[in-house]
Order: sequence, then structure tokens, then C-alpha cells
Amino acid sequence: MRIMNLLVSNKDGGAETFFMRFGAAMYKRGIDQLMVMSPHSSRQQYLTDHATPHVCIDFDRAGGLWGLWRLHQEIKKYQPHIIVAWLKRSPRLLPRHSNAIKVGRVGGYYKGKNYSNCDYVVANSIPLQDFMQEQGYKDALCISNFIEEGPRRANCSPRRRPLLFFHGRLHPQKGLDILIHALQHIDADAQIVGAGPLEAQLRQRALLSGVAHRIDFLGWQKNAWSYLSQADVYVFPSRYEGTSNSLLEAMACGKPIITTNAASVSWFLTHEKNALIVDAD
Repeated sequence: MRIMNLLVSNKDGGAETFFMRFGAAMYKRGIDQLMVMSPHSSRQQYLTDHATPHVCIDFDRAGGLWGLWRLHQEIKKYQPHIIVAWLKRSPRLLPRHSNAIKVGRVGGYYKGKNYSNCDYVVANSIPLQDFMQEQGYKDALCISNFIEEGPRRANCSPRRRPLLFFHGRLHPQKGLDILIHALQHIDADAQIVGAGPLEAQLRQRALLSGVAHRIDFLGWQKNAWSYLSQADVYVFPSRYEGTSNSLLEAMACGKPIITTNAASVSWFLTHEKNALIVDAD
């Protein structure tokens, strides 16, 4: 069986990280995979390091027409039995005439029309499965994310204040303004690993709130395990999610978790059992 995975995105984020993790894991288990994606140096390096076949296509070239033509050429050459299209742009590029089974993988609250070319829809959380079923995809199923094995909880080095940790995209979705606000009322430090459109705004907010000296913005890291393992508490104030790879990684490290009850964020957690779950915002 030949499976083509298609990702049209040059961003750094959870879905993009899981895309390469998924392809490499399936290929390692002997399933023929071809990863077709937008050019991205670190993803290309990861797939090369894991001996996973991949092809890069510039889907923005010539207004998208060149990328569409190249995609059709790769489909014709590889002859996949299944094409898995990730996020919301990729499914729109799937050719209707292909004999391959076309699967849309849903990791966010996207409009159903993005998946009109798909034979099946797979969501990465139960709430997203329900969301897609409500949009008419009655056969939508949930297949959750998984993570690579990480270190168990490390002995945190002594410090003056507890260390809170977050990793993910710096986007309004993630609620990091709430974390900065909370730091005005608690005696703790925070590390934030990630990049995104809100970085400058969050830095300014931290400065105006008087807590900038207690927050380290560490940028996007290829491997956040070393930072995560040293944290005292994992905080994830997100306003909506699919299944968060970040939360799964925090669980794998055995970290205490504080997160929210917002859409799909904590669907696999239980309040006061393996997390403290608070109202969003």
C-alpha cells in the first residue's frame, strides 16, 4: 500500500511537526510513504535523518498553478492508494479524478467545504470529530495524535521561583496574554518556546505589565524536551485546539499541567486527576 501525505504550509506549528513525525513513524513500520510538502529546511532534514522519502513543491509559485501541476505529476508518478491531506489548504488541491482514496486530516475548527474533495475525514480529537459530523461529514472519525518518547520528569534545579513552561505557536489562539496577566499575581518565572505573529506584541505586553524580567522568550526550538523536562509546571491557556501535541508531550514528561476547558483543549484530561482545568480566559 502506498500512502502520500500532503502538507501545504511553510509555518512552524503542531500540525506541521506531527506531519513529519507521522510519516517517519509509518515508514519505519514498513508502510510505503511519500511526504509531499512545501519547502521547509528543518522538516526536510528530519525526514532525511529518518530515511523517509519526501518531495518539496513550491505551492505559491506562479499563483499556485505550478504547484498544482507538480502535485499532479507526483501523483501520476507515485500512484498512491491513499492521499492524506493535512490542515485546510491541502485538501482543496486534491484532484477529483484521482483513483486514490482521499482523506482529509482535521486538526482545527475549519469549514467543511475545505474537504469537499475528500472521500473521508479524520479528526484528531473527539470534539473535532463531532464538529465535522455536524457539518455533514457523518462518517468522520477520530484518530488522535501521538508523540515521540521523551524523558520522564527530571529533577528541576533549585531556583528562587517555580518555573512555568509553554511551547507552541505565538498566536491569539494560545491565550498567552492570560499567562502574562497571571504572572502579575503569582511569584513564578516562565519560559515560552515558540514563534508566531504575536511575539512582538507579547513581549511588549510583558514589559508594560512589569513581568518581562520573569519571562524568557526562547524562540522556536527543534527539540523542546530539554526545556520541558526542567520545568516545574506546564501551562497551556489555549482558547481552542485539536489534540495538542504540546499537552501530550507535557504528560509524557510527567509534568503538572494547568490548562483550559475551551473547545477541544482538554478533552483527554481529567480535572484534578492529571491536570488543573480552568475556564478559558
